[in-house]
Amino acid sequence: MRDATTDIKLEIKNVKSKKGEARLGEMPKMILTVINDVPLPVFEFKTDSSRILQSFERIEIPVMRTGGATSSALINWRVSLAPTDSKLLDLRVVLF
Repeated sequence: MRDATTDIKLEIKNVKSKKGEARLGEMPKMILTVINDVPLPVFEFKTDSSRILQSFERIEIPVMRTGGATSSALINWRVSLAPTDSKLLDLRVVLF
C-alpha cells in the first residue's frame, strides 16, 4: 500500500469568541502525509511437504501469516496435480 497525502485547511464559519470574531493565524493550511510503515502480510506453508494416509477423510494444512497483522488480507490458492491414472490423487478440496 502506498503512502497517502492530503491537504488540511482551517476555516472559520460563524464562530465568535468573547472578544469578537476568531481569526486564522499565518499557517491555516498544511500537507499531511501518512507513511505506510506497516509491512505487508506474508503467507506461507508451515512445512514444505506432508504425507497423509489415503484413508484420511480430512486433512489440515497449516498456513502461517507473518507481518501486517492489523490489516485484513485475502489470498487465492489452487491445487495443481500432475496428470496421473492414480485414484489416490482424486482430491476434493474444501477450505475452512
